[in-house]
Amino acid sequence: MIIIEHDLPYSFVEHMRFKELILYLYPEAKIPFRCVSTLNVNKLYENDKQKLKQVLCKLLDRINLTANVWTSCPIEGYIALTTHFVDKIIYGFLEYWGIKRKIFSLTLDNASSNNKMQHFLKDIFFCLQIDGLLCCGEYFHIRCVAHILNLIVQEGSKVVGHAIHKIRGEIKYV
Repeated sequence: MIIIEHDLPYSFVEHMRFKELILYLYPEAKIPFRCVSTLNVNKLYENDKQKLKQVLCKLLDRINLTANVWTSCPIEGYIALTTHFVDKIIYGFLEYWGIKRKIFSLTLDNASSNNKMQHFLKDIFFCLQIDGLLCCGEYFHIRCVAHILNLIVQEGSKVVGHAIHKIRGEIKYV
């Protein structure tokens, strides 16, 4: 659990000072190797995943989905859900977790790839005759308010940016 809680490497259990501490506290302790630690952490993950899956399957309410697309400084994209294949993967996750009939909405930013992705996902729901979408999916895709506000602020900054630059210059001069 210490490996999980503190995001430590599996090899932590093989550090000399850790071993000394454990053996000082409990001389008969058997210190596991890193491969055993890896197996134990993976087993805990799988057990918790199954527990979560059971909880989600028993939910009577609908579930909202949220996704986002990130771009790093060198213009590398993260989590780009743009192709029909990826949408089937998303549907596969919904099916795997037992929540495909419980989806209420999907909140995304305004990226065109997200528009296509939500259309594909909605089409999959209709093609497979999954009757879980309310109002025939009319309210399935919801635009992310934080993203819209960010776009408004960025556009506003472009308009007033030149004036702010001039004001700063005047303040420096004074």
